[in-house]
Amino acid sequence: MKWGMTTSDIGLAAAAGKATARSSYSRVAIILHWTIAGLIIFNLAIGLVMEGFPLPLRFFALLLHVSSGMTVLALTMVRLVWWLTHEPPPHLASLKFWEHRLAHGVHVALYVAMVGMPLTGWAIVSAHPRLGSAGAAEQARHLPFKIPGSPAGASQPMPGAPPEPGAPALSGVPQGGPPPGAPPRREMKVWGFITLPPIKAIQDLGETAGGYEPQQALHEEFVSWHSIGGYLLILALALHIAGALKHQYVDKEPEFQRMGLGRRNKKV
Repeated sequence: MKWGMTTSDIGLAAAAGKATARSSYSRVAIILHWTIAGLIIFNLAIGLVMEGFPLPLRFFALLLHVSSGMTVLALTMVRLVWWLTHEPPPHLASLKFWEHRLAHGVHVALYVAMVGMPLTGWAIVSAHPRLGSAGAAEQARHLPFKIPGSPAGASQPMPGAPPEPGAPALSGVPQGGPPPGAPPRREMKVWGFITLPPIKAIQDLGETAGGYEPQQALHEEFVSWHSIGGYLLILALALHIAGALKHQYVDKEPEFQRMGLGRRNKKV
């Protein structure tokens, strides 16, 4: 105890220190925030351009896309548990009512996207028939590919599809397996280590030949929702970033410092 300080002074100092500490997010919350933010931006960038890549590079980009998306899902679960068990700092005192409501809505939208986008992506990669199933044979019948060395525009049914009645056997194409140059069906591994199992209920829809087309219709629906969600996520991120910039530079509040960027120069 310093000489000249009363018990009341000590209590006020302790309360002030606690209030200052609570004006910033905890170290764990800050690490989770910036890690998830970086993965989301990385994932959005890949998702917007990977369809234009040639096949081998596109599959590698897809692995990165899936890996970062599933990591976002896992870290979001951790962040939600942390938020429920650790009280976050209060909103800035200078916020107007409409800013409170808008900030709350944007945060809800971000959390819905951080859970919903990985789940719809997982559903997309699950919406394919199991190899060796009747649905996979039906898929092979519907997906022609070009045999290397064949004339331009010529294509044949994928291997594994039952031959059409009276059709001659394809020479040089191994039966029951992919032909030379055909892309193999590969399992999804998160960051190359953890196998991502398909969502069984979705994969099993294509187990039979009659289930292939309904499964593909569901696949396209998941793709549509995933695409719409991506653009809505970009909008929510833009609003979130715009709000942070307004608080920092227009309202002159230490918004960046609350999330661990720079030194605090003003109490909240």
